[in-house]
Amino acid sequence: MGRLMAFVALTGALLGLTSPSPVSAAPEPTATVVTQNLYIGADLSPILAAPDLPAALAAAGQVFAAVQASHPAARMAAVADEIAKRPPDLVGLQEATLWRSGELGSVATTVEFDFVQLLVDALAARGLSYEVVASTTNVDAHFPVSTAVGLREIRITERDVILGRADSGLELSNVQTANFQVNVVFPTLLGPFTSLRGWASVDATVGDTTMRFVTTHLEVFDPLVQLAQASEILAGPASTPLPVVLVCDCNSSANAADPDATPTYVLLRNAGFGDAWARKHPGAEGLTCCQDADLRNVPSALFERIDYILFRGDFDVRHASLLGARAGDRTTKPDRVWPSDHAGVSAALELP
Repeated sequence: MGRLMAFVALTGALLGLTSPSPVSAAPEPTATVVTQNLYIGADLSPILAAPDLPAALAAAGQVFAAVQASHPAARMAAVADEIAKRPPDLVGLQEATLWRSGELGSVATTVEFDFVQLLVDALAARGLSYEVVASTTNVDAHFPVSTAVGLREIRITERDVILGRADSGLELSNVQTANFQVNVVFPTLLGPFTSLRGWASVDATVGDTTMRFVTTHLEVFDPLVQLAQASEILAGPASTPLPVVLVCDCNSSANAADPDATPTYVLLRNAGFGDAWARKHPGAEGLTCCQDADLRNVPSALFERIDYILFRGDFDVRHASLLGARAGDRTTKPDRVWPSDHAGVSAALELP
């Protein structure tokens, strides 16, 4: 009997009839996403609040000097360092600013700082290929600035941008961009100024699953306008049967004790959105806002969480982390400044 069993076993092995090795299950499709407010580089409110033209010129000069002193190229390199630690498939950017200059009275076309291009180039220098998938132009304003060579025209173009990693394997389609219908209007010396804001979205397919990725930057100065803008998101790009990932500087804290506690966060949660940071780190502060305007404060001045990766659908949060929130994340050349006044948020989401 022993020889017969040995013969059968040998024959089965030769004919491939032995039990097959267990086959590993295919990994669930996962998308890694980041939200990051890049910070325009200065506080613009002194220009809007100037009581007369000389004061406005002085304020404008101070604002642009502050932008230059914030070292945008070094800051975008520091943001790239953070992104490169866990390269995301999609990045939602807010305050993705383009600063241009020109002769007084002309259309300013000379690029001074293009935050998006600086970031894309810095990522490329780290071996990561990203491209602009969607871009929404919000505020596009110009003002005179007194410089060493006389008066110059300075133009600020603020955008919401989605970056996609070229080798992510995602299939991208249905790019959408829009400005909000409801916005804050400020009185200025030259008449009413609309603080235009908006959103951008793209559909991303991983395996057999398609999700919608949305980025936005909601109003900070008027909670009712902010709430109206969030409602536009829910009625617009988020009005879909697809799973949705919404990344934002929402300017709304869930903590009632924070200065930016508004009903918007609750509105979005009640609309079925989960919070990646809160899901992965229940009870942890996860502070994302805000460093000093000149970005030179030490230690960190972050005091509230208003930047979110929100999701609607049966996602599983694999990881969630903050970007640019530690003192060691600051630039080293030419000065020590924070990458942005906001910390970014990264999350890996297993798709439903």
